[in-house]
Amino acid sequence: MIAPRATLDRETLRANVRAWARFTRTNVAAVVKNDGYGWGAPAIARAIDDLVESYFVADADEFDALRAHTQKPVRLINDVPNARLEDVLDRGAIVNVSDRGALERVDTWARKRNVVARIRVGVVDATSWSSVRPKELRTFAELAARSRVSIEVWTHITSRERQTVNLRTLGETETLFRDAGVEVISDDYASTGSAHLRRPADRVRIGVGLFGARLGVPLTLNCAIRLSAPLVRRHAPGEMAWAGYGERAIPPDRGVSVVRCGYGDGLPTLLAGSADILSVGMQYTTTITRSDSPSVLLIDRSTDLDALAAQADRLPHELVCSLARRADLETP
Repeated sequence: MIAPRATLDRETLRANVRAWARFTRTNVAAVVKNDGYGWGAPAIARAIDDLVESYFVADADEFDALRAHTQKPVRLINDVPNARLEDVLDRGAIVNVSDRGALERVDTWARKRNVVARIRVGVVDATSWSSVRPKELRTFAELAARSRVSIEVWTHITSRERQTVNLRTLGETETLFRDAGVEVISDDYASTGSAHLRRPADRVRIGVGLFGARLGVPLTLNCAIRLSAPLVRRHAPGEMAWAGYGERAIPPDRGVSVVRCGYGDGLPTLLAGSADILSVGMQYTTTITRSDSPSVLLIDRSTDLDALAAQADRLPHELVCSLARRADLETP
C-alpha cells in the first residue's frame, strides 16, 4: 500500500533530552503518557533510557505497558484504582495519592512489607489533575506523618498567569508537610512550557519537548519527527494553474508535486500556505517540487514544531499526536 510514513529520529530525541538537561540544570523525566503521544512509549524509552532520570505515565494501564521496557522509576500522574494499587506498588511504581483513603491503603501495603513507600502528592487547585483538595491538606499531612511514606510534592503550572500562585502553594505545602513531620524527599513543578522559570527542583517533566517543541522556552531543539509522503505525480511549471481545490494559485515558474498524505493522515489542512505546501486534502497534498525523489519530506529535522503548530492553529501536543496516525512505532 502506498501511504505516508512517519518516524521518530532516535538521535534527535537524544539530543533534545540533553538540551533540556543543560538548560534546566536538573534531571529530565520523560513524559510518555498516551503511549508516548501516540508514537510508542516503549520505542521512546529504548531510545533515551540512559539519558533520563525517570518516566511519567498517565495511569496503571500505561505503567503495565512501559514497565517491561525500563528499570528506571516510573511515576503515575493519576491515582490508581484500589484493586490495582498493591500490584503496581509491588512492581515499583511511584504512585500518585490524592485522598486519605488511598494514603491509608498505601500505608497498609508498606507496613505489610516493612518498607517506606515513596508516593507523589499533588497540590493543583484545578480540575483534570489528581491532587489533594486545598481544604484537606492539613488533615492529609497529619495522616501522612503517621504513615510509612515518603513524599514527592508536585504542582503543575496551569497557566502563566497563575504560575506565581502555583509555585507559592507548592512552597507552602512543603512547609506544612515538614512542620507536620512528613518526610518530603523531593519536589517538581516544571513541564515543557514552564521550564523557562528555571526554579530549582529535583526534576523537569518533559513531554512534547522531547519531539522538539519549545513552548516559548529559549533553547535550540530540532524536530524529531520525520513525515515522508510518496510521490503520486509531478506537474511541470505552467502545467497547472491551481493547487488542490482551486484556493491557491501555483507560481507559473514552479513545478509542483502531488503526494500521498493529507488530513486523513493527521496533516492539518491549515498548513496549506506554509513552507512549500500549497494545499492539503484528505489524502493528497500539493507541494512545490524541489527534487526528483520518489517521496517528499513534509516534516524533518529542520521543521520548527511550534511554528508549524501555530500555522495549523493547534497546540504542539495535538499536532504531535495527530501525526502519529501514520507512525512506525519504532525509532529508525
